[in-house]
Amino acid sequence: MKYAIGDKYTGEFKADMRNGQGSYTWSNGDKYTGKWKKGKCNGHGTKRIANGDKYTGEFKGDRFNGRGRMKYANGDKYTGEFKGGKRHGQGTMTYANGDKYTGKWQNGQCTGHGTFTWPDGEKYTGEWQDSEKHGQGTMTYADGDKYTGELKDAMGNSQGTLTYANGDKYTGEWKDGVATHKGESAKPGWLVWIVAGLGLIVILLVVGYGANTNVSRVLVLILRMVVGAVW
Repeated sequence: MKYAIGDKYTGEFKADMRNGQGSYTWSNGDKYTGKWKKGKCNGHGTKRIANGDKYTGEFKGDRFNGRGRMKYANGDKYTGEFKGGKRHGQGTMTYANGDKYTGKWQNGQCTGHGTFTWPDGEKYTGEWQDSEKHGQGTMTYADGDKYTGELKDAMGNSQGTLTYANGDKYTGEWKDGVATHKGESAKPGWLVWIVAGLGLIVILLVVGYGANTNVSRVLVLILRMVVGAVW
């Protein structure tokens, strides 16, 4: 059937409405092939958009609704749930540049709990809001550093614990991505024990040599330098 506006439909009808299996081509180049009900796309089908996007999955009322797969013209791919034509529910987006997000979506945006991975090995697992990291989460960096705590907004304002790859640890606040030093820094336990052991050895040597000898003064100076370098 050809319409005056230039559209074309081939398929089944019921009560003069598109109903059952059919294919509809719009004058703008879009095309849908699949199930129809009462004149609307309802059920499983495939829609090819003129811009190169392609959706295969469930439809309701002419919109993507339910489980489906979307291949975008730019190379991105999404597999998961849709509602009202938008990504909504649980789903996975694989970006053409290698990035990947798996988690909750709301109205087309990453919102809720999810995991985002980058090609360089970085990974964030936690809460999202409007496709921004927001709430409690854990960020693992490519160099081995790991942050666990709260992310308040896209500007890097947060409160949590950053554990460095070398074992150092900072717990406190960040503003615009910079530590405010309103927190505590900690060294790994093994390093604390080494420094404590050195201190004990120095004390014993000082007692042995006498507190006022040059050897004792040198030993105390060395201990101060070690502590200063470490902390």
